[in-house]
Amino acid sequence: MSATPAHIAPEIALAYCPDGVITSEELAGGEINTTFLVTDTHQRKIILQRLSHISDEALADDYRVMAEHLGARGWEIAPALRATSGHYYTADKAGKLWRSFDYIESQPGNHR
Repeated sequence: MSATPAHIAPEIALAYCPDGVITSEELAGGEINTTFLVTDTHQRKIILQRLSHISDEALADDYRVMAEHLGARGWEIAPALRATSGHYYTADKAGKLWRSFDYIESQPGNHR
């Protein structure tokens, strides 16, 4: 496995990118959660999101529920990704919850 960026807990990188992380970048603008764009060793881009301390497991799963609901209605929305545990969220050693979803490339103004 490649070196894990310091801002992403190693157990989280392993849970969502078991073969390693090549790059990660914190995305600006998050008011509640901390969001990272990650590229794994297979050149797959995903979003890793460290949830706010006010989040619990039910709230961590909300994105998956919303994505499935909107996706079934024809919206293009990034599906939630399972961690290696099989859950759609996982906790780091400090107890902070993380979730992940696919990254969708888009251009500004290229929305419905």
